Amino acid sequence: MSFWKPEREEPARRRREGKHTGGLLAFSRTTLHPLIAVAVPLLFLVSLMAFLALFFGDDLKMPALFYIILILSALEEVIVGNILFKERTAGLARFRELIYLCVGVLLLLFVFQKGNVAARLAALQRARQILMFLAAPAQWLLSIYIHNALREREFLLQSVE
Repeated sequence: MSFWKPEREEPARRRREGKHTGGLLAFSRTTLHPLIAVAVPLLFLVSLMAFLALFFGDDLKMPALFYIILILSALEEVIVGNILFKERTAGLARFRELIYLCVGVLLLLFVFQKGNVAARLAALQRARQILMFLAAPAQWLLSIYIHNALREREFLLQSVE
């Protein structure tokens, strides 16, 4: 043992004395909170679209692209939200992020349509395509709301620790 370096406390003793809460906070911040911020709005929107498909018929059944768009928009919010939070940027950057997301979703919907350009543009006007477009910003906004609420919880846990 060196004179200048104090001995590290035994992890079991730290847990018994209640000094080992940093691991739980780090797990919540890096894994649990982003998972909740992605999963809750995703499940809500998927169940809402399934209800609409039951109510209005098979015309509103969503393809696999719909689920990919929802997951990508939620993951984009979590990743970019954490980066922007660390940089302490204002709401204008989040608004630009929403605009970029909407343009990206429109491009994805346009690219994955069958036919020539005129047929693709006409297909974007169908109810299913419009709902797919509106679901991505809704997923993004709901993820922001939940992520910010969980971030406030992280601050509270950090202050108590």
